[in-house]
Amino acid sequence: KVPYTEIDWVAYMEEVGGVVSGERNYTQLRGQTGPLVYPGGFVWIFLALRWATGESVAAAQRLYVGLYVA
Repeated sequence: KVPYTEIDWVAYMEEVGGVVSGERNYTQLRGQTGPLVYPGGFVWIFLALRWATGESVAAAQRLYVGLYVA
């Protein structure tokens, strides 16, 4: 059995949270794992995921499964 892990979800939501709170300077976007290093499209994708899941890891996992099997 593999133990549960959130695999950086919290850090991604922190980085997206910077955009939600108005930060537009890419160098200032940070999460618990450090500065944002992904391309700008990452922010928009995870912003949509944040909206769709309410930051719930379980809801995001169900969404990923649905997209994967589709």
